[in-house]
Amino acid sequence: WMGIPIECTFTTNEAVPSVVAEYPGYLNVNILDLETNELSPVAVNEANTITITKYGDGTCDFLLPNFTLSAMEMTLGDILVEGATVTTDEAGVETYAGFVKDMPLLGGELIADVTLNGTITAEGVVDMKIDVLWMGIPIECTFTTNEKSGVENIEINENGSVVYYNLQGVKVANPENGVFIRVQGGKASKVAM
Repeated sequence: WMGIPIECTFTTNEAVPSVVAEYPGYLNVNILDLETNELSPVAVNEANTITITKYGDGTCDFLLPNFTLSAMEMTLGDILVEGATVTTDEAGVETYAGFVKDMPLLGGELIADVTLNGTITAEGVVDMKIDVLWMGIPIECTFTTNEKSGVENIEINENGSVVYYNLQGVKVANPENGVFIRVQGGKASKVAM
């Protein structure tokens, strides 16, 4: 331009090559019973599938789509941990680790921290732990390719006293005019009043 050389550099936003793999398996979920202060099962060996997108730079995206607690009749939404680290040892075992702060769940009504830790063996056996922490209330999830044994005979007291919490995790004595979390006998559900 007007005899002055102009130097231009073009870059692309091409992603690092990736490998996408789906793993069918079983989801087990325990949630804190606020009255007994013990973890109670709300999902046992529920069929589910995770998707892992591995990038060539030692990172991956972990997806547990449509995370649903069927015993509570509540769909929290996708658990997506982007940029998790993945390392492979000499035996071919892949180790995964990731964390998301302030993940919106339940259509943005709940904000939780999510921690991912787990392994996939060279034979494709998956063992993942997904910890969800909402307002100090832990929801412990495991995803495995093998059914969890020894949990078929667990009984939950369906007749425990009812406790209500608002969506900020504060106990409410007399809930009215709003959306609340109802906890009874180790099970929780979202209710509108």
